[in-house]
Amino acid sequence: MSYSTLHDIELVDLDSDEYKSPLTSLLNNVQHRRSTSESAPSLGNYNTPSVPYDVGYPFLVHFGLVLSLVVGVVFIGIGGVIFAISPLFNIPSDLVTYVPAWSPGKERNITIPLNYYVNVALGLVLSFLVMVCTEATGYVHGTTLKWGLAKEGRLEFNANLRLFSATKGIFSVNGPIVNILFLISIVLSYAASASVLFRFNIYEDGTDTLENRPSFWNTKKIVQSYSIISFLPVIILGTALTLQAVLGLIAYHKTRVPTWSSSPLDVSSALVYHGYIQRRHDRCMRSAARTDHSTDTPVQPSSRQPKPWACHKSVPRVVYLVWTTAALFLALPWTYKFIPKISGYISWDGPTWNGLAPPLAVLEGSLIVGVVQALITISLHCSELVTTLARDEEVWRAATTAKGAQPCGNPLKVLLGSWQTCGLVLWKPVLHWIYGLSLSLEIASGLVLSTVSLALGPGIIMVALFVTYIANLRPPGPQPAAYGNVQVLVDLVDEWLMIMYWGHKSAKLRGLRLRRVCHAGTSSGLLPPVEMDAVYA
Repeated sequence: MSYSTLHDIELVDLDSDEYKSPLTSLLNNVQHRRSTSESAPSLGNYNTPSVPYDVGYPFLVHFGLVLSLVVGVVFIGIGGVIFAISPLFNIPSDLVTYVPAWSPGKERNITIPLNYYVNVALGLVLSFLVMVCTEATGYVHGTTLKWGLAKEGRLEFNANLRLFSATKGIFSVNGPIVNILFLISIVLSYAASASVLFRFNIYEDGTDTLENRPSFWNTKKIVQSYSIISFLPVIILGTALTLQAVLGLIAYHKTRVPTWSSSPLDVSSALVYHGYIQRRHDRCMRSAARTDHSTDTPVQPSSRQPKPWACHKSVPRVVYLVWTTAALFLALPWTYKFIPKISGYISWDGPTWNGLAPPLAVLEGSLIVGVVQALITISLHCSELVTTLARDEEVWRAATTAKGAQPCGNPLKVLLGSWQTCGLVLWKPVLHWIYGLSLSLEIASGLVLSTVSLALGPGIIMVALFVTYIANLRPPGPQPAAYGNVQVLVDLVDEWLMIMYWGHKSAKLRGLRLRRVCHAGTSSGLLPPVEMDAVYA
């Protein structure tokens, strides 16, 4: 038997009715296939998208960048106004008793009588505002990084650790320097937002001195609360947000982005359409855990798919990092006993400012708060990788449902449609807010570690449990798990459509023993389930 005959036998379709008489029909069809093999389309021809992919919503990108830029400039302006008008403000008369040396004009502060709980609520609102701005600029940074990596042929997953992944060139728009600037600006954004409103509390004994202040474990009742706004944290916050917006704008204009959609289907389709990725044949049943290029042998479907832990090398590191962070912050409430003084201005429990809150002390305190907060920021950023992998897998697994897998260019819809990513994004500002209440700056006492810090460790443990749970989930069913691995998705999708369904498509005979090998792929309509006792390629 010649090689050409073997090749033609491989194209035989065993699912057609004419193969009910196996031997006779097979021989007849070998001759028929031999005469039409040149015109028969290969599976690779289906890989080029026949319909345009969703380019996303660029106006949302524009809105996010403009919003971040405007908010940043407004905060810089507010800081400048506070610096200019603070000499016009007089210290409230009931504060003179406690801080007679305090001169808000000299130190460029303004004092507002504000209820303690209103102060705390405003801190939460400010944390959410910072989250919106950083997420908007971060989306631009992450998307441009994705396509920068694609251009270099180094894009593996739709989701990336954007602060720890970089394109070639140290000064490129998505290079290491820009990533460092983004990380510093994000940390400063949350740290400064927690320092914008200093608190000065008068307790039930009518004092706010070290000897009469409430102890760490026994909080006395607050009878009067003031908020002191220093110009420096406001300017730092505005500068950090403005820097992120500017870096996002530069990346936006310097990077060619075919689609702003965050859907792995849109991204994979665009990668194929623009020639960044080519489909590998005979891999219709290989998941993201089987990405080796060395073999294309047929495999049997699995009733359960591998977990994210086994499909992305960074997932175990992320889980270990979050648990380490949780352990460190569980120990935070006890550190005040062992570190009585940090510097000339800052201490855990002493009135080292003498009620003055000089700008240098405010800057020093904000930096200390920021350094500690950086660990939370990095842990939450890395946790997003795990939730995004789960979100991308949900998008792909919809191909076996009645609704089908539908590309979606609206990033807000994709975000709100995933309970994993939505939950983490909403919890992020709350955790930063709790940290701001735990380790904060007060006018009379400098750096204060409060009883709220007892809730910080459990709050991070919730993130650790959440991430660990998602990282170890194994999707049910034979549909290969991709987790947004763009090459795997391109291998699994043999017809690119606006609504795709995945399942069994055909069966063929292969090799000298005429082994029955099936093929699974995508279609515009519902497909039959795959055969669990068959092999697929």
